Amino acid sequence: MPEDERRSSELFKELVTDDEPVPSPEPEAVQPLVDEKRSVLIVDDDPAMRTYIAGIFREKMTIYEAADAEEGMRQAFEHLPDVIISDVKMQGASGIDLCRAVKAKPATSHIPVVLLTGTTGLELEGVEGGADLYLTKPFDRELLEAKLSNLLQSRTNLRKALFNEITHNESPRKVSAADKEFLDKCTALIEKHLDEEEFAIPDLALEMGISHSALYKKIKSLSGHSLNAFIRHVRLRNAAILCINTEYNVNEIASRVGIFDRTHFREQFQKVYGMTAAEYIRKYRKPMSSQFSIRRDK
Repeated sequence: MPEDERRSSELFKELVTDDEPVPSPEPEAVQPLVDEKRSVLIVDDDPAMRTYIAGIFREKMTIYEAADAEEGMRQAFEHLPDVIISDVKMQGASGIDLCRAVKAKPATSHIPVVLLTGTTGLELEGVEGGADLYLTKPFDRELLEAKLSNLLQSRTNLRKALFNEITHNESPRKVSAADKEFLDKCTALIEKHLDEEEFAIPDLALEMGISHSALYKKIKSLSGHSLNAFIRHVRLRNAAILCINTEYNVNEIASRVGIFDRTHFREQFQKVYGMTAAEYIRKYRKPMSSQFSIRRDK
């Protein structure tokens, strides 16, 4: 399938809201925008080492390979893998250069980077470059598997905490400044257009200055949810704030957060908060507003 046609089919699936049935394209044309199977990018100028590491993870993960840091950077920005494993010393740019480049881009800054080296004394430089994990060769296969599993599990726990912060204004656990800034910007842009029902994924991607697919993967990685779900939950969190802090009725609140289908608003609010907006108002408006106002900032 031509690249343009493949990307078009991917974006078609994501641009449709999660809750509305739609006509399906031909089965062979439908490709998920994000492969649920985790992916790893292996960057090493030694083919034998790439083959060895790939063999460790091939059954569990999608494998991408690059023979140098420049190609690694290109593939990192193209594929947005879940984790990058890179040798430090290679011809041309080093693994530390690769790590710094990945961490400097908003679309890839969340990706964990594991640096491997046979030379001692470079660990501090690697950490300063933003590496999430540093292993010295030769390394034990089981150790690499365990370390990578723990690293990815930490990312999963973090994204759950981040999503709770966005949807319920709960304090997250440890969060990097770059990821916090990225999510705050996304949230602020959604809230800027809160009463605009038509404000959707293309608009958010345009204002964030990155592609649809890069934004999708970034949000998916950080929050564990699709862009549609992320935007909807930001709207619903603001609806909950309005339920408590204002005298608006349910219809007015739904309009102010850009959800004009009242049935849809009722169903989605109940999914997130376990009760309808009307019930939420009756339970929380007077008791909570008399004590404090819910903060909008994080």
